[in-house]
Order: sequence, then structure tokens, then C-alpha cells
Amino acid sequence: MIGVNDEVEYIIHRVDDVTEHVLTERSHRDRQDQLEREVHERTAELRTSEERFRHLVEGTKDYAIFMLDPQGSVVSWNLGAERITGYREAEILGQHFSRFYLEEDIRLGKPEHEIKVASAEGRFEDEGYRLRKDGSKFWANVVVSALRDETGNLQGFSKTTRDITERKQAEENSRRLLEEATARKGAEENAEIVRQQEDQLRVTMQALNQSQKMEAVGQLAGGIAHDFNNLLTVILGYSKTLLKTLGPADPLSKPVIAINKAGERAADLTRQLLAFSRQTVLEPKVLELNDVVRDTEELLRRLIGEDILLTAVLDPSISRVKVDPSELGQVLMNLAINARDSMPKGGKLTNETRNVLLDQQYASIHPDAHPGPYVMLAITDTGGGMTPEVKSRIFEPFFTTKGVGKGTGLGLSVVHGIIRQSGGFVEVYSELGTGTCFKIYFPAVDEIVSKPTEPDSEETLCGTETVLLVEDEDGVRMLASLVLESYGYKVLNASNGAEAIRLTEQYRDPIDLLMTDVVMPGMGGRELAESLRPRFPKMKMMFSSGYTNDAVVRHGLSHENIAFLQKPYDPTGLVGKVRQVLDTK
Repeated sequence: MIGVNDEVEYIIHRVDDVTEHVLTERSHRDRQDQLEREVHERTAELRTSEERFRHLVEGTKDYAIFMLDPQGSVVSWNLGAERITGYREAEILGQHFSRFYLEEDIRLGKPEHEIKVASAEGRFEDEGYRLRKDGSKFWANVVVSALRDETGNLQGFSKTTRDITERKQAEENSRRLLEEATARKGAEENAEIVRQQEDQLRVTMQALNQSQKMEAVGQLAGGIAHDFNNLLTVILGYSKTLLKTLGPADPLSKPVIAINKAGERAADLTRQLLAFSRQTVLEPKVLELNDVVRDTEELLRRLIGEDILLTAVLDPSISRVKVDPSELGQVLMNLAINARDSMPKGGKLTNETRNVLLDQQYASIHPDAHPGPYVMLAITDTGGGMTPEVKSRIFEPFFTTKGVGKGTGLGLSVVHGIIRQSGGFVEVYSELGTGTCFKIYFPAVDEIVSKPTEPDSEETLCGTETVLLVEDEDGVRMLASLVLESYGYKVLNASNGAEAIRLTEQYRDPIDLLMTDVVMPGMGGRELAESLRPRFPKMKMMFSSGYTNDAVVRHGLSHENIAFLQKPYDPTGLVGKVRQVLDTK
């Protein structure tokens, strides 16, 4: 300390202990240095970890691992994604991930559903087909996870896709092998059932082959009948017209009668051919099967003779069916004649009706049957029966076991054709020395019975209406025109559709009826009718053909006043049909 004379009087020496402070600061610096080193090390480790993870993800080839933005666009891509899908990174970045999905899945909104579920629940997992770049499909296992920041905001999605096609195929193969093993075991345990199924399949295949063979022969028969019917129309028409003008004493009447009878026999043969080939245009009516059986009973008694007992077992509660009554009568007569010939020393013929319900099992071994309600008509005889070889051929046309000149061999083939065209089918049961049973099945209908129509008298067939007659066969057209004019009708003749249209363009008066052949060169009858309908809305339609079927005639024609006249027809049949059509309201 400095005194008065500026002399140092004494010195004050102060010593403070700052050891703790120095140590604290040093410790603080050491901790900070340690923290900086740890941060640096952890940053380096994190950077290394991220680098390794990136390399791991990018280098993974068995999994497609990529990122999506919140809208579903691809923002990252790895080698596995490239290998599995075929897309390079430059091709797919920025594209929506829905391009990996099938069109059907896209229409169903499957991609949007996946990210919606992942966003709501955090994760979505599924399996299904996905598409590669080349359009091929693979079975994929996909996992979609939502990515959010610290505040919970959605940043996007991660998606992992694995190709498990081979595993899926292996599972399918295992399942199939298991099913086959189970089936083999079942077959071994149920050998009798397997044998029965094989027998059923064999019967079905035989029936199918027979049906195909009958169909081919039927097409040939129908074509032949078509050409003959045009010729027979002319022969029958002119012969009956001549007979009207010739007296009984006229020497020309006998040869004309012979011509007419020969024509009728030929026409009957072609009708049988058409019935066999199912090319007859039917006029089905709702009827009681029992009534038809009763109505034909007297005729059948005369056909089979007195030494055969005819009985009927008819179910009074029988359902109604929809068939052509005249064709059904033909079926009963043909079967009765066949039964009569099998019982030369007499026997018993029974007609039976009853309702039946056919199930799926029955239909599976009968190709012509469908499950549902049917009406069965059974015709049973006590004749000699048939061998399996004969039974397998009875519906073939021209096949007969009778002697030469004792049958055409068309009777049963006609039965088969009529039944099939009527929507039914027939089963045959026969045993040598015991007899034969034909079981005919018609589909049951729930409709009102059709009312019978009264035949027209000769006087009521006449008329004064105008008929446009279109027929490409000159002989048939000349005959039809002559017959119609003789009954008072005014006839406009045309040989084809184009000529008919030109004729109507020049004709100013109303035309009451178009009568046209179905099949003609150029414009057919149906096309002609449709072209004339707008100009003549009240004109009735009538079609004629040597052979055709309902589908050909009525296809595309919805107007109710449409009728069909089968060739060959005679003058009375022609004018009767014309009058019937014209009188239809």
C-alpha cells in the first residue's frame, strides 16, 4: 500500500481458490468436446446407416421397394422394382402406381382403396395379380405403409411388392394334387359309382353321336324334299283342277286320278322326310294329351285289327302340352302300326299318360332332356321286342326289319323328328320276347287350351281381294295364280322380290295379301315382306316353301298376321289358307 511520502508501507497479497471454477469450466469444455465428438460420430454413423440402407433398398432384387407421394405417384425406385416390373427408374418416376394394376382392378378402384386404407390404418396388405411392363401378369404380395412427420402430417407411402407367382403355383399344384389324391381315394373306395358314371357317359356319347348322325341325314333329306315339293305342287294342283272339269265317264279321268294318287303318295313321302329332319313348319296348340289319345282311339283300333287289345291308362290330372295336334296324331298312328307289325299273332297295346318331374341327374344322362315338369305318353306293346343292335338304329331313316315292299323305314324316324321339333324327346325300352315301350316326354305348359277351328266350306273360300303372288318356280306360280283367280281373287304375279317391288310401285290400289315363297334368288320372302310393310301396313303376310322351319319363316317378323303354307299344297288347301289369313283380324 502507498503511504504519505509515496512510499510503500505494506503489500496486501490476496489469494482466491478458483480450483473448482477452473475444474468446472474444464469439465464443461471436455463435455462439450465429447458431445461434439459424439454428435459427429453419430452423424457419421447415421450417414453411414442411411447410405447402407439406401444401398440395401436399391440393391434388393427380390423385393420391389419404392416410395409414393400422398397422391400415389412414384418418387423412388429400386433394382427389385425394376427386375419385377420391367420398368427402369427414369420410366416410372412421377407415374401413378395404378399402372401396375389390371384394368378390371382399376375400374373397381382398387389402387385408391389401398392407399386410403393405409392412410387411415397405417398399413395395408393384399395379394393379387399385377402387371409388368410387357403386359404379362404375376401374383404379388403387397404391403403399403403410410409415412407421417412428427406432427402427423401424411408425407407419402412406402410400398413393398414381392413376386410370389411360383409360390402360388406351387400351392395350386399342391391343392390339385391333393384333390386328385382325394379323388383317386374316393374312386378306389367307390369303384361301383365310378363304373356307373362311366356307363352313363358312354350312353350319353352314343346318344350324342346318334343325334349328330341323324342331323346330317336330316339336312340331306330336307334338301331333297324341297325340290320334290315344288314339282309335286304342280302335279297335285293341276291333277285336281283337271278332275273338277272331267266327268266320271270321261276316259281321261282314270289316268288323271292315277297321277293324283301317285303325287299324293310322293307328297306323303316328302312330308315324312321333312318330319324326320324336323323341317316341317308346325302349328302348335295348347291341348290336353288325353283328348288326343281318345280322339285317335277309334282310328287306332281299325289300324291294329281285332286280335290286338287296345287299352288306355290316362291320368285325369294331366298337365297341358303345346304341340301340333295333327302331327301328334301321326306319331300315335306310326307307333301303333309299328306295334301291330311286332304282334302278328295278336297281343296288347297300351297308351298311358302321366305327369313326371325330371331332375338334373336324369338330364345329365339324357342329352335331349332338361330338368323340369313333363307330360309322358307311353305306348307299350307285348310284341317280340328288339335286339340292342336293332334298337340302336330304329330312328334312322329307311332302316327297317320288314321285308321288301312292306315299309319305307320312315315311320319311327318321323316319330323322332316330330317329337324333337315339338320340344320333347323319346326313350325306348325293349326286351326280346317281352315287348317294347316308347316313352315320349313333352314339356308341360301352364296355358289355356286352344279352341278348335271349324273347316271352311267350298262357298266360303271365294273372295275378291287382291293378292300379290311372288314365286320363283314358274310352274308353281302359274298354278297358284290360276287357282286363286278361279275363286274370284285378283292376282298380281312376280317371279322374284325385285320384280314384286317394281310391280307395287306401279300399282296404286290396296294390296290385301302378300303370298311369297320363303327362299328365292336375290331377295328372299322375309326381306321382301319387311320392305313392303311400311308402304302397306294393313297387308297380310303369307309364306310358302318346300322345306323350312319356324325360325327361318318367323325370324325378324313380329307382325301377328303371318301364316305359312307347306308345299306341296292342293287348290283347296291354297285357297283355304288364303281365306283364313285374309279373315284374320
